[in-house]
Amino acid sequence: MTKTKLLFMSLILILGGATKAVADDNTYNVNTYAGITNADFSSGNLNGWSHSGFTYNGGTWGNGGHMNQYAEKWASGTLNNYAIWRNTTAIMPAGTYTLTFNYNGAVGNKQETPMTGVTAFCGGHKQSITTINATTAQTFTMTFTTTEARYFDLGVELSSTTNANWIILDDFQLLWNGTEGEFNNACNALPTTASITNPIDYSNRVTNFGTHRANSPGWSKISSNGGGNCEFVSVIGDQAGFVYWNSSVQSNADLIYQDVTLPAGAYTLQADAAATVWNNNNGGENKRGCYVFAGTSDTEITSATYSTYTFGFTLAEAGTVRIGIKSKTNEGNNWCFLSNVKLTYLGQAVTIDEKQTTYTAATGMHDVALTRTLTANAWNTFVVPFAITGDELKTAFGDDVAVAEYSETADGDNSNVSFNTMTTPAISANVPVLLKPTTVSGDATYTFTNRTIEEGTPTVAGSNNFDFVGTYTTITYLPEGTYFLGNGDNKLYKTVASTTTLKGTRAYIAPRTTDGARIANFFIDGDQTTAIEGLAVDESAADHVYDLQGRRMAKGQLRQGLYIKGGKKFIVK
Repeated sequence: MTKTKLLFMSLILILGGATKAVADDNTYNVNTYAGITNADFSSGNLNGWSHSGFTYNGGTWGNGGHMNQYAEKWASGTLNNYAIWRNTTAIMPAGTYTLTFNYNGAVGNKQETPMTGVTAFCGGHKQSITTINATTAQTFTMTFTTTEARYFDLGVELSSTTNANWIILDDFQLLWNGTEGEFNNACNALPTTASITNPIDYSNRVTNFGTHRANSPGWSKISSNGGGNCEFVSVIGDQAGFVYWNSSVQSNADLIYQDVTLPAGAYTLQADAAATVWNNNNGGENKRGCYVFAGTSDTEITSATYSTYTFGFTLAEAGTVRIGIKSKTNEGNNWCFLSNVKLTYLGQAVTIDEKQTTYTAATGMHDVALTRTLTANAWNTFVVPFAITGDELKTAFGDDVAVAEYSETADGDNSNVSFNTMTTPAISANVPVLLKPTTVSGDATYTFTNRTIEEGTPTVAGSNNFDFVGTYTTITYLPEGTYFLGNGDNKLYKTVASTTTLKGTRAYIAPRTTDGARIANFFIDGDQTTAIEGLAVDESAADHVYDLQGRRMAKGQLRQGLYIKGGKKFIVK
């Protein structure tokens, strides 16, 4: 890339009568980085540019040859629904840019009448072009700021209501408003690996993502309808878009679509869309039933004029996904529009499945797809490698969800294990708990977005003999002498033989040694369970007295309150 410096002029250079915009000390020409080749059409053609009916003119125009080699479009009538554009081949970093080019035009062969319906666009920004001159080329300049790194589509489009019948274009330049060093730093800071916090624009994988060209390449329409051109329709906002229409409603059909090949991971699709009824002259009627979609994910189009719709979808495996507009029911409209599609890659979602046999912590920020069978209104052991707040727990598992924490006290080899409900439920990464959901997913799947996955050993240490140990993989056989919670019965069971399988994202109670330690009492919120199945309790422990937190009390020193002895409650008054 080369940089042109001027001492006295900031943007416009006059060379042999021709007007040409150049970079100054405060701007940097990024055409080469952006892949904007043949920007002045000096290759003798329109190579690199997409267009609808524009032609190359190798001559000169204007007194003194103000423009030399340019793109041109002329018609005896007005230039309705025409465009010339190109996409950058690189993701452009966030920042402030200036698009500039030379042009001229005519309205009914008159070059004094201001043009209408002619628009320059770049990076999602637009600006009208109005001024024309009979003898001198005009220089167009548009400065804009983008807050996210993205591919740009840039060019000029003429609406369905333009009054222009001739236009010529030349010398396109994209300038970064800053120094070369600042631009290079911004490029070096672009993420190379996508994540929730560092998404990467994948719009270049969508052919003609800006939908500017008539008979728009890349996009298809349902074969039974008569529409399909990419055009401006003033009734829904005079914005270019790929159009579907039919004299009757087409139900449960892909109306406008494109198949895109993508790697596995999470995505966001954004698009401008509208849906209405044929011959709706005021843009006010919308009967619903049309959806912007990607694969099996979608969002309903709720307006008869252009609105922006955004939703996410996930691909479990690399492959082809269809995007576009579809209908579902007989309520579907028979006239719909799609424009300005933007596809963003958020990285691969992390899958945690209770049946998995291997697990490697995918540290960092990710979406998480959790598969876990839970029993509603009963205690379940539960552990995940990311934190879940109280509000998130309520969203996933019901407003009255409860979480209980592990603790242990001991008298020699005899331990008392307690789980006590948290006042404000929350789950920390790699900390096993008891979880009591009030609602559960019918397909046992839960999605948690924007999670920070942490490495760590999923264990809560007891104070003496036993730890509460979580697992993210299926354990074929729990070791003999370990304890586990029954499936929905709130009972504690002891493994007496190698026959018990425990699935992932669960936990069990494991002895620290094999020297005869045992669980004498098991409490949940101070209530002793009705049985510890498979456990022979030391008879010497039957006379011990415990409070409702499982702590052994000294005999003869009991205050007023409720206590447990021999598995039964009693009151000291």
